[in-house]
Amino acid sequence: MTGASQNPRMLIVDDDDVDREYLRRLLRRADAQVEIVEATDLSSALQHLKEGRVFDCVFLDSRLPDGEGVDLVDRFANTSNVVFLSGSDDQTVNNEALQRGATACFGKGSVTLKILNQTIGLNSRGG
Repeated sequence: MTGASQNPRMLIVDDDDVDREYLRRLLRRADAQVEIVEATDLSSALQHLKEGRVFDCVFLDSRLPDGEGVDLVDRFANTSNVVFLSGSDDQTVNNEALQRGATACFGKGSVTLKILNQTIGLNSRGG
């Protein structure tokens, strides 16, 4: 256990309510003290950057109503781990996300508690 005085802060950028809820539940299972902030499009995600908010990890959907998530990867990768999430198996987009600084790329349906722990190192208290 570490003596960190700050709870991990996560940003979920996804326009799908069900996908955001699934990630919220996984993150809470991994660390009940995690702070979760949400954005439903590129512009609201960029607003967090303009406000100077820093996140331990950003979960970034590949397709958003006002643009492509891959266009945000390098903006967040400067200060955060970026987990790029795709609803398709477009390897070209995933490779671009990795080249721009994403920590990992996953299909939305493949994210599990174990993968979260391996990817971003939260201390799981169960499962």
